[in-house]
Amino acid sequence: MKKHIIKYITAHNNSAKVELKRPSKYFKIENVHLFRTSIKKIEAALELIMSYREKDYLKKIRKKFKLAGKIRALQIEKMILSELGFKSFHLIIDKQIIQKKKDFYDLRESSLLREQHMDKLKNKLHRIKKSDIKNHIIQQHKNIMIYCKKNNFNDQEFHQLRIMTKKMLYQLVMTSRNGLFIEGIKFKKLVDDLGKWHDMVATRRLFLKQLGGITTGN
Repeated sequence: MKKHIIKYITAHNNSAKVELKRPSKYFKIENVHLFRTSIKKIEAALELIMSYREKDYLKKIRKKFKLAGKIRALQIEKMILSELGFKSFHLIIDKQIIQKKKDFYDLRESSLLREQHMDKLKNKLHRIKKSDIKNHIIQQHKNIMIYCKKNNFNDQEFHQLRIMTKKMLYQLVMTSRNGLFIEGIKFKKLVDDLGKWHDMVATRRLFLKQLGGITTGN
């Protein structure tokens, strides 16, 4: 289990590095997604093994993480507007994407986890009991179950539930020798369903925003 966690962190750390080095014109929607997902998975792993010092180190890259999120939101907005027939807004969105990408690449190069961090993580993992890791995941599950008992979720609360379930899904995957095991299947479905809900909410907001703009313009 512990070796699998280190491999998991290393793989996603390397993946994020690749995307950071990618030239701006090739930083497409899928690359933005890969970069952000890699950071989320690394943070989920560091939280699982209670490695808060290394997690604090990743704060250096949070500005790039947030900017990448804004770029991805604009890219998705452009894609949705195309599907809704609002292609006249593409030029405005493209200008915003170009500026956000410039801001992203103008930031000083942010470091991810280095070799010395990985060595410290390996030593820390040797001192952590497997039962502590298991108990952490069990507590995560309890927190999600308590959260799910709430009634009348608003959009923000659904989004928070999505973050919690994705984090636990990552932790289930990284602690399993065979990848996603049986306990993770139901969370994979829940994460997917919450993702579809998130897309519908985003589409609704975008449609109302553009509808309002059209009405105002008339």
